[in-house]
Amino acid sequence: MSWTAIGSSGAESARERALHTLYDEQAGPPYAYVVRLLGGDRYRAEDVVQETLLRCWRTQDLNADRPLRP
Repeated sequence: MSWTAIGSSGAESARERALHTLYDEQAGPPYAYVVRLLGGDRYRAEDVVQETLLRCWRTQDLNADRPLRP
C-alpha cells in the first residue's frame, strides 16, 4: 500500500509528511490483521486502517525524532 493524495499539488507541510510516513511505515501489520478479521475483505480493511491512522495523526504529536511505535 502507498499513500496517494488525490488533487494534491505536491506541496506538503510537516504534518502531511508525518501522515505519509505514518501510513507508509505502519499500515502493513494492522492491514494484514484487519483483512483476516474481515474474512479477506481488502477494501473494508483498507478503509479501517486508513481511518485508524488518520485518527492517530489527528490526536497524537507525531514528532520525527520519536519512533512511531514504542
